Amino acid sequence: MSRQRVTGATARSLRAWLVPAWLVVAGIGATAPAQTPPQPAVPAPQAATSAQPGSAIALVRRMLVAERTLEVVGATSEHIALPGVRADASHTGFALPVAVTPELLARAFTASLGTPAVIAGRRVEVLQLHGKGPLTPDWTFWVDGLTGVRLGYRVTDSSGQVVAEGRYTTVRAIRARQAPHALPSPTRPAALKLEHLLNAAALPQGYVPVGLKRTEVGAAHVPALRLTFWDGLDAMVVLVYRRQARPPAADSAHVASEQVGRFTVSAIGPAPRAALQAWLKRLAAGPLKRLDPAAAFGGATSP
Repeated sequence: MSRQRVTGATARSLRAWLVPAWLVVAGIGATAPAQTPPQPAVPAPQAATSAQPGSAIALVRRMLVAERTLEVVGATSEHIALPGVRADASHTGFALPVAVTPELLARAFTASLGTPAVIAGRRVEVLQLHGKGPLTPDWTFWVDGLTGVRLGYRVTDSSGQVVAEGRYTTVRAIRARQAPHALPSPTRPAALKLEHLLNAAALPQGYVPVGLKRTEVGAAHVPALRLTFWDGLDAMVVLVYRRQARPPAADSAHVASEQVGRFTVSAIGPAPRAALQAWLKRLAAGPLKRLDPAAAFGGATSP
């Protein structure tokens, strides 16, 4: 089995989803602590204007340039309903990353523009990204009209529930970074052999695989395989481990688990549990049923 590590800037960009994956399975049968901070007052998304895909993609590119070259000095209000992900405790920035290319976004999202709004006294343009697949959420970004930096965001799953949202409540300055911020563009490693695990037809729509490694989960150090899929804005983590009587975080709205042959498979992502569960059921007749646990999980502590 090929084993890969996502390193450097790419690993840092994935931390917002890799962190919940670790916390959710910190104990098999345990549930990540709930988070209930006050709901931020993010402006509601406006109805999209007439389709302007070219203008929307231009705004994506402008936002990414600003993300690399500018930083916001101010305070934020943020709420995240994902297991294990914590908002910035110092209220100085957003927890969720933006590490994308417009080309990867086009694979998973349809872009449009909304009606301009105001955040922290600044006029913002509204960028709406509609996920094409059932596991891909919708994103709204409020982008500063003068500089292109993002001043607010909202993530909504396919059931219409808000997964995460945040905004700057005050903006004291927008200034050039001392050094350009590297935004990685995860791509499928050449040696990654997912065909040993999954049918190609079962890959989540709109996502590309960017990582596969052996790991351990839970207090009992249960050997596991961790797969990371990227949709252009954030990641979905899939864990495959020896069959457990009680999968982790069974009460989380964004975690689903399925018994597949001799394995338990858990998915952690921004989709509602029902969508994650429906996708996991598609894996039941695939290569996982024939996978040898000893061969798959040998040397679990090595990447």
